[in-house]
Amino acid sequence: CLLCVCVLQGWPALRSTVLDIVLHAAISVSDDTRGKAVRLTVNQLLVNPVARTVAIEFARKALDRLALPSPLHELVDSAAANGGATPASGAAHHTEGSDAPAESDSAGNASAGAAPRAGVSVTAEAPAAAADGGSVDWSQAEASRFCDLYAALCTRSPDLITGLAAALPKASSSAARAAITASACTLARALGPASSLLASLVRQHPCGSEPLVHAMVEAALEGALPSEELVEACRAWGDAGGGIQAKAPLVGMLRKSEVLQLLPELLALPAQQLRILFKKLATRQTVKDVRSGSMMEMPPMFSAGELLVLLHCPPEPAPGSAQVSQKTLMGAVDVALHAPEVFPQQSIAEAISQMEVRSPLPALFMRTVIVAVCGAPKLRPFVADLLSRLISKQIWLDKGQWRGLLMLVENSDKTFFPVMLQLPAPVLHKCMLPTADEQEPHLQWVTAVKLAQFATSKEYLPGLVRQVQATCEDVLRKQTAILQAAADERKAATAATEAAAAAAAAAAEATVAAEASPVKAEQTSVAGEANASAPTAAAVQPEDNFEIDFGDDD
Repeated sequence: CLLCVCVLQGWPALRSTVLDIVLHAAISVSDDTRGKAVRLTVNQLLVNPVARTVAIEFARKALDRLALPSPLHELVDSAAANGGATPASGAAHHTEGSDAPAESDSAGNASAGAAPRAGVSVTAEAPAAAADGGSVDWSQAEASRFCDLYAALCTRSPDLITGLAAALPKASSSAARAAITASACTLARALGPASSLLASLVRQHPCGSEPLVHAMVEAALEGALPSEELVEACRAWGDAGGGIQAKAPLVGMLRKSEVLQLLPELLALPAQQLRILFKKLATRQTVKDVRSGSMMEMPPMFSAGELLVLLHCPPEPAPGSAQVSQKTLMGAVDVALHAPEVFPQQSIAEAISQMEVRSPLPALFMRTVIVAVCGAPKLRPFVADLLSRLISKQIWLDKGQWRGLLMLVENSDKTFFPVMLQLPAPVLHKCMLPTADEQEPHLQWVTAVKLAQFATSKEYLPGLVRQVQATCEDVLRKQTAILQAAADERKAATAATEAAAAAAAAAAEATVAAEASPVKAEQTSVAGEANASAPTAAAVQPEDNFEIDFGDDD
């Protein structure tokens, strides 16, 4: 680094070559090499006017590469800067993959004050896929090479920050946009929340760069309080059409009444931003005061339980604004219930207790109870007491909440069966033995049978109300009949199967017998003919007393 500074300041003849090496090292694939070259450029080389101009032009061309569809594409002016020759043609063009300067034309360019080439080439480090004609897409690591230097130069040349924001909508891929955003956030942290440059960008930024500006404001405010200038700039941006995201990073600095007014819109933020928002509103924050430089603690604007109640019962939106949809509320509540660092079990129980006294109950009340029990089984005793109180308030008259209570019972095994047995006998009968055309919420039959078996056990049977006992016995008798009918059906099916098998066997035997009959008849016929043509034994053999008369001896 010291040698480079000496060369640039005292040896003009080598200035072009050395600056060329440093700038190409600033887009090296090696993170360590790239970081050192970027710091050297920003901290040491910009004092030289020629080096400053060349470095800014080089960084701008590198950033422009992210608009290309692939890292293998070359900029047209890269070849033009080499006198029409491409980097691969042997012309003296130092690529970022090389650690030594080109030698073929160093004598021609090594004149005092001569500006080095500003072209940017990746030919020497082209991915291997290029060798066989394959296509290569941007990766975030590859894209970061071409925007880190430009973002770092913005700290010394404030007018460049608009160009960084303008590069976002031009980027050709999501990886390139992610790399630009990451470099911009690093820049925002370096600038800090008191930066007039950041406030100026918030007030006036290129079209399409809004996501980048949002991310930069969030990064600058990590663990720090915003300046009044930044607060006013974000407010003006939001009022001018920037939407709720323009004001979201500042919620910790707004008045409580203002946050309540914005809450219906804030609930529409993406899940990740909602989680950050809830943490800012419901937890104690340790932040740095940019004016005094000291750390200070800010108490939470809402308790966790209070904020969870607000998510179920948001304030009325501003005149002219749309009501918060049920889907939006469900998404916000789900984010809260899955953020234990902000909403611990105790806070959830506190919120449920506060909502219990409301009439009517919030629409998502029982849904929240179900999710809370599933995520925190230790809340079951608390919820059992809650259900007892709800039954005493005739919750079955609220069809939506009653359906939720039955779903909770069905998904909790036998945990809440004792609570169900507190229901009035007619209500219990209706939800355990509904009619065929019943439209009211009721238990699934499997759960009803389990509840009846539980109620008629030795532990609970003595204390059952007679009507409840009768209902449970009816359920068990019906289940017995169902099981018996199923057994009879299986038996009949087995008998039918056996009969069909026997019939098939008989048919097979008949077929075999039918095929065998003509053969047997033919054999019988042949035997008969043989018997008819052969002489009888009597005709062949002489009789026992057969005598031949030869006459007298004379």
